[in-house]
Amino acid sequence: MSTLTKMDNNNRVFKNSRVYLLPLLVFVMWGGFFGLYYESNDDFAIDLLLRGITAAEPVANFHLYMYGWSQLVSFLYTHVPQVPWYGFLLYGLLYLASVFLLHCVEILFNNAVKGRYIVLIDVVIMHLFISILYFKINFSKPAVLLAGIVLVWLVTRWLYTADKITKKDTVLALVMFTAAWGLRPGAAMIGLVLAAPLVTFIPFGTAVKRIIIPFALLIGMLQAVVMITATKEGAAYKAIDIDKAKLIDYHVYKLNNNNKNENIHIFNETLVKYYGFNDEKIFNNNFFPQYYVADYSGLVKREGVAKVKRVFYDVIRQFFPVFSIIALMLLVIDFSEAKRSKGWFGISAFTIIVLYHVFFLTILLALSLFTHMPPRIMQPVTILYLVCVFVMYMKFMPNVMVYKEKLKKYKIIIASLLAIGFLLQVKLLSGIIIESKFDQNNKEKYLYYLSEKYKGKLLIEGGLSYANLNPLRSYGFYNYSKVYSLSGWPAFDPSQRAFRQQLTGYADFGPAMKKLIQRPDAVWVLTPDLSQFLPIYFSARGTGADWNIQLKKLPDTPSPYVHECQASLITY
Repeated sequence: MSTLTKMDNNNRVFKNSRVYLLPLLVFVMWGGFFGLYYESNDDFAIDLLLRGITAAEPVANFHLYMYGWSQLVSFLYTHVPQVPWYGFLLYGLLYLASVFLLHCVEILFNNAVKGRYIVLIDVVIMHLFISILYFKINFSKPAVLLAGIVLVWLVTRWLYTADKITKKDTVLALVMFTAAWGLRPGAAMIGLVLAAPLVTFIPFGTAVKRIIIPFALLIGMLQAVVMITATKEGAAYKAIDIDKAKLIDYHVYKLNNNNKNENIHIFNETLVKYYGFNDEKIFNNNFFPQYYVADYSGLVKREGVAKVKRVFYDVIRQFFPVFSIIALMLLVIDFSEAKRSKGWFGISAFTIIVLYHVFFLTILLALSLFTHMPPRIMQPVTILYLVCVFVMYMKFMPNVMVYKEKLKKYKIIIASLLAIGFLLQVKLLSGIIIESKFDQNNKEKYLYYLSEKYKGKLLIEGGLSYANLNPLRSYGFYNYSKVYSLSGWPAFDPSQRAFRQQLTGYADFGPAMKKLIQRPDAVWVLTPDLSQFLPIYFSARGTGADWNIQLKKLPDTPSPYVHECQASLITY
């Protein structure tokens, strides 16, 4: 029988300052010693759109995500542009997720170990679980973790506290889930689904009343708002993005050789990678049906196996220390009690625990096959799984002294696992830190150089990399009159038609580009591939006029990754 008795007053846990201070200390420590980084290009591109640097005005509608948050952050940038509001938003939501996680830890271990050991457990969990998320941030991470951890928190309160779940607890959890869902709905739903099996440990009636019905109603209302506010531009944007992923990520599409267009070779992966420069004449909803055919034969063997192997390898590599702790817990869990304990519909707790492991592996497999499963998804998903496992296992831990005696028998195994885990974690993080810091320093130098050299000019960029930049800096982008992106998903954002109208007087791509090429204040910063492909594309697309683009590389470009170019018209 478990000796984790109910806490008489859970308010004491909430008053523990360490739960609120420790995430701040980890953030300051990691940021101060190792730096802060964006994991991918996406977030800095979002930040530039929210600031209105790569759009006609601050973008308040991203159509597929940032619901509510984009309106708030763009408003703040409009009035106080010097503050990195988007970075603060991501770290703020991740901080809230960290606080809820530590609340769960405090509740779980409150009566099992002494206070000073709880602090140690908090510190270990913050460094193993959360520090890597603070270190490399992406808007998917806080969405997954916050949405899932609030549900874990509700279940933990029911199982291990005397207060159970109050109406205030449910309301607070719903508010937090809404915040996560607004950031990225799909990511928030992944977090919620991953934590959902824990609800079966709560009596069915209570679970329905306090959790299932409130969350179902909230999700229904949120989806209704999305449907009501949906736009044609957003629907087209989503459809094109799905088709692009099929080609670039899964290689489902191949060029349709039956198409007799003499320039079909131009409409290849390179053009799709650049989102067709948002050239609505070519890159529209008819693009893929016209120039590509789907080929699903051998998809799983061709793409799926490699993706699954990579994901499972990365999960074990990054979270080996935590999996080791779970393995140690298996040595002392009283499985006989788990088999006797009954959940919903008479299913034993032991069966639920086993099924949850299978459920997680299924989720991991599905995400591996149908998404990139990059670290921004893999890390919070794995963290949530491990927290859920702890919540279930702790319910069946025997008396503290009993498992102390048991663990003494395995002290060599324990010491070996901890040593291996520590060394692997040091090796992993040191490699990431060195690589990220080196990349950030190089990019910062070049971006500041550009902002000083071309102050007041129009920067037309294609291929600038924003991964590993600091979320709390703007890198002189306010020095330019504007920045127009030719590549990546920001180039395809619906806001870009209005932006071209503002810059040139034309919303359509062809006439707008002709005007941009003629602007004397424009400087083009392009990757070598793009600087070569763009003139070929213009020649092939047919502009309806006797002109083409010539890009001449400036000789003093200090970066090997991009070319600074001057553009001019070739007339015939």
